[in-house]
Amino acid sequence: MNVSIEQLVKWLGIPRWDDFYESNYDYFADKYYVPVVQAQEQLYEEEGLDPLDFQDETEDKALEALSAGEAEEYSNYCSALGFVANELGGQIFVEFDVQCNKGTVEVWVEEDTRAAAQAVVDLINGVGLMSIMSVDDYMEDEGYDSYEQLVLDHVSYIGQIPEVYGDASAERQFYDQMR
Repeated sequence: MNVSIEQLVKWLGIPRWDDFYESNYDYFADKYYVPVVQAQEQLYEEEGLDPLDFQDETEDKALEALSAGEAEEYSNYCSALGFVANELGGQIFVEFDVQCNKGTVEVWVEEDTRAAAQAVVDLINGVGLMSIMSVDDYMEDEGYDSYEQLVLDHVSYIGQIPEVYGDASAERQFYDQMR
């Protein structure tokens, strides 16, 4: 199954890339843009030139550095997103392959689909939406033909795993990875 990165971040309760970037823009500017401006100004001053005469050139180089930094940070964002998704997904036997360049996430159930279905049923019971006695009864009641389909239909519950099992939230785990 394929979903968008936007869908995965919604399931996990992690900020969208645009929101994350905007809220950290000052940090990114200080990390990528400001050092280039300072280095260029120092270089011109050492050569006895007025940095203001080269302001456009300096600005272009700084924006180029900021753009490269944004690409690096987006890659870090996707890596952290994939890490958290797989840490949580492992608890319900689901794996995620975050493909940043495509904006998609491939989702699949590990080999033991019955164990995955049982883990999902346990999660549903833990969230408190209903009380399911057995995987097989639930499959029959809901008309599922396979354990895999049951799991994939409920993979959106992944964001509830930390709450149900008392772990750090997906968002907290994400920010820990971004450090």
